[in-house]
Amino acid sequence: MDSQWFVARHGDVVGPMSRNEVKAMVAAEPDGDLLVWTDGFSAWCTPAEVAALRSVDAGAGGAPAPSAAATAQHHASLAERARHELIAYAVIAAYLYVCFGAILLFKTAVLTQAGVSYAPLGLAAIKALVLGKFLLLLHGARVGERVRRKGRPIGAIARQALLFASLLMILTVIEELIVGTVHGKPPVAILSELADGSLMEAAATSLLMVLVLTPYFAMREINSELGDGVLFRMLITPREER
Repeated sequence: MDSQWFVARHGDVVGPMSRNEVKAMVAAEPDGDLLVWTDGFSAWCTPAEVAALRSVDAGAGGAPAPSAAATAQHHASLAERARHELIAYAVIAAYLYVCFGAILLFKTAVLTQAGVSYAPLGLAAIKALVLGKFLLLLHGARVGERVRRKGRPIGAIARQALLFASLLMILTVIEELIVGTVHGKPPVAILSELADGSLMEAAATSLLMVLVLTPYFAMREINSELGDGVLFRMLITPREER
């Protein structure tokens, strides 16, 4: 008799399921953050770590067809994943907006005292939305996963912040080139505009990006260690109700 399996996804546990149903779910969500457990396991494992889920059952039809329950679960998981990513994007964009808004507000105050008129308007919101989109895309592509799994968590946080800050700066330049080209500007003119700032300003911008991303990756690392959603529930739940 096939043993009973359980699957953890986004903090929720699904099961019991058969091994074939688990394999069908893993095949339907190859990039999903899934963990599996069955009798005999000392801890939750990723599907890639379980030999029984990597093998394909031999039979008349090759790999088993997903059951109706697995198919319904797959559709529900897609909706849940879309909701989860939308919430993640909103949280990231809100965090970046607060950070960039504070930086631009400080810059406005300094320039105003120097007699320079500076009104960033919606610049902070635009930067937050654009960089938030880039962050989600990079996470979706699992950029930085190898860096994250090495060494101490504090080192992984610093390495991720440096890596993502560099990638975000590069992606921002690429996006400016694309937008400028669409508006008929030659690439040389676009790069010249981007390079107008001083070397010190560029270094300061890079450093600020690292400082902004460090708390973000620290929270992700803590959330990963505690379990998906545990940290958020700890922060919003009154102590007397825990």
